[in-house]
Amino acid sequence: MDASMELETTGYNKTTHPDIPRCFFSCTQIDTDVEEQESPSRNQTPQTAGKITLYAFCENLGMLTVVMKPTSKLSMLMDAFCDKYEQGWERGQPRTFRFLFDGNRITDTDTPSKLDMADKDQIDVMMEQYGG
Repeated sequence: MDASMELETTGYNKTTHPDIPRCFFSCTQIDTDVEEQESPSRNQTPQTAGKITLYAFCENLGMLTVVMKPTSKLSMLMDAFCDKYEQGWERGQPRTFRFLFDGNRITDTDTPSKLDMADKDQIDVMMEQYGG
């Protein structure tokens, strides 16, 4: 995980919520890297100006929310999702998840601007399957 990124999870606790499945609680990734913006719009703070919010959603596991620049590589989002949900996964290893946007597979070198992603777009996450 980048030094400029931190994960903030909402309050899932097995002892306080034993009957609620874990997938009902989400994980939010916040970009703590603050940059000076010349003139952010009124509804955006300087911290989020020029950035978009993307949601990585897996039906079985839950959702990861990421705030990132449109020019950042989506491998950052994919690594964060695997850090959270893929047990035993370490960076540099192949992922067992596949990431799709509008039915097309996302690669490590893709960026939100390259794929024409807008603010609050959803990325579908699926487990890799072998066979026919």
